[in-house]
Formats: sequence, structure tokens, C-alpha cells
Amino acid sequence: MKKILILNIGTNIGGIESSLINFLHYLSGKNYHVDLVLWKDSGPLYQLIPSSVHIIHGLSPGSLKTILRTPGMLKKGKRILWYTVLKILHYFKKPWFILKRIPKHYDVAISYCQNGYSPYYLIDKVSADKRYMWYHHGSYEKKGKDYKIDTQYYPRLDGIIAVSTSCKEAVAEKFPYMDNKISVINNIINIDRIREKAKEKIFDIDKEKDKFMFVTVSRFSYEKGIDVAIKTAAELKRAGCPFIWYFIGTGEDMEKIKMMVKERQLEDTCILLGEKTNPFPYVSLADIYIQTTRVEAHPITIAEAMVLQKVIVATKIPAITAMLEDGYLGEVCPLDERLFADAILKLVKRSADRTKYIDRLKQFPMTNQAAFHAIDELINL
Repeated sequence: MKKILILNIGTNIGGIESSLINFLHYLSGKNYHVDLVLWKDSGPLYQLIPSSVHIIHGLSPGSLKTILRTPGMLKKGKRILWYTVLKILHYFKKPWFILKRIPKHYDVAISYCQNGYSPYYLIDKVSADKRYMWYHHGSYEKKGKDYKIDTQYYPRLDGIIAVSTSCKEAVAEKFPYMDNKISVINNIINIDRIREKAKEKIFDIDKEKDKFMFVTVSRFSYEKGIDVAIKTAAELKRAGCPFIWYFIGTGEDMEKIKMMVKERQLEDTCILLGEKTNPFPYVSLADIYIQTTRVEAHPITIAEAMVLQKVIVATKIPAITAMLEDGYLGEVCPLDERLFADAILKLVKRSADRTKYIDRLKQFPMTNQAAFHAIDELINL
């Protein structure tokens, strides 16, 4: 039986985390022994980890919130000291040196994200025949010391797995000497689960018959472009479009977005619902699914909307353009609030265009077979 180790930051609601859960469910159905390390062992998606996956605890002190809940003054004090030292060492760029080593050898070890300590811990602290890093970002933006560390560690990996072709190109541009070690495996989409969870009843919204319902599922951060969505909503309201737009998610820009909604007097049209462990009933009810993102690697939320055969308007960036087949399966639009508003208004006014996209998605074969084959090949090399 193959022994596999997977490292990730945590299980908060997000694209990487959703992808991780689907990845774990696929591996749990194979004849593999899977160990999982989470540096933050809590989060809404934690309960979705398959029971067959063995979670390794105690390698790091955890988050400050978790530490403060630790019973016993002595144990809590030790964890606070450990946490403090880790934070101090963070400024010297190699804090993972003080984290515990895993006393076990693996056939394959995977850092399932490029963020945090996982890729470096994988190299310095894990014994494995093969080590891989999954890359889930549509660009590479590190500079200075952070970039220098990556130039030291990335070549020591057996491979980098980019989740889309555009993602691979972004990494290869910064590390051209690693081009032959970068491959593409798209995120796994749990098609059956999406369709099943979309049927669940929701009670916090009512779909209004005389208004178009728009939905966006996203982290609230600059790179996800929720600010552009709010500006687009203001343009639509000025144009007299009858709509209500539900936003599902949270993040560091939440307060900024709330202020934008208030300043533009959009409280009656832009509804911030916060995080939802099951966003699919909302997406299923949408007349149009909208994504005004600035950066994407392999946009899971758009793939999920495709599974539910929704009309989609999304930013014209490489990963999205590829997923929507250059506008054949949904509208792709430059990141500008007026252009987004124009694209949405066109679809609102032309039911034939909406039907066209829905019919195309009904005929489009949503499948994970290529990803499954590539994962099996990687693990069994």
C-alpha cells in the first residue's frame, strides 16, 4: 500500500481547501494510506475530510485562538512560547526549522499549496521518495528574500503541479530552468456532490419573481475583485436593471465592501450573506453567476456553476477564458465595471442568449477523468 503525506494550511472555506477535500476523497477511494498535516486544524471544511484519512496533530503550536483554548496553564504556556518563537523566526524567513519532524517515510509527499511553510517543511522535514508541490495561483508575485527562498527550494522538488496551463506559465516564467518539472493537473470537481447539495432547502433568501438574481461566491480580497462587482452593481442600478445580487464569502476586504455598499446606497440590491459551507442552492437559484476576479489559477467556483448549468459572466483572464472556451460557454469580460454591466444587461434583455449558454453547458461533458489519470500516474511513478 502506497503511503502518501499531504500538507496544507487549513480547512477554511476557499478554492484550495475545497480542492483539497475533493483530492482527499479521491485518494480515500484508492488503495493508499493517506496522512494529512494541517497547520491550522480547524475550519468549516474540516468535517468533510474522509474518515479514512489519518490527521497528524501536534507538529505546530496552532493558531493563537486555538492555543488560548488549551486546557492547563503549563501546557498553554508551552504552546504560547512555541508560537512566539515561531513568529520571531518568521522574520528570519525559516521558522519551520523548529517544527517537529514526521518520524515516518512516505512513497509520495505533497505540499498541497504554495503558501506558508508547507513547501519548505516538505523539503527539510519530510522523508519521502518523491516530493511534489501543488501550485494554486494565477500569478507568481514573490520578491526579494521570499523569491530567493523559492529559488533555493523549488529545484529540490521532484515536480510542481500547476492547476491550469496559465498557472504553469506563470510559474515557468519565474523559474524557466524548471519548465520540464512543471506539469498540469486540474482541480477535481465533485460533480455528484454539487448536484446533490444544490437540492438542499435554504431559508434565508426568497427569489423575487420580478428581479433577476445574481450570485457571486468568493473570498473578499483585492485579488478576487469584489470591489469591481459592487461598482458594477451601481452601474446596473443606474441603468434601471431589476436585480438582487447575493455575495457568499468573507475575507480581509469585508468591511471595505460593506462600506462601498453603503456609500453607493446598494443595501437593497447587494446582499452579503457571509460564508456558507454549502453555497450550491444559492448558485442553483441564480439567473446569472458572476465572477469579477483579478487573478485565478483554476477557478473552482466557475466550474461549480458550470456543473449547475448557470449563465456565467466572468473576467477575461487566461484561466477563465480557457475554462469557458473563449466565451463559448459563458461571457468573458475585461475587468471594468461598465463593461461588466453592459455584458450583464445584454443577458438580462436577451433570454435567447441566456438559453444559448445553458444549452451549451448541458451538452458539455464535465469530467475529472484526465485529473484522475494524471494523479494515479504521478503517485505510481
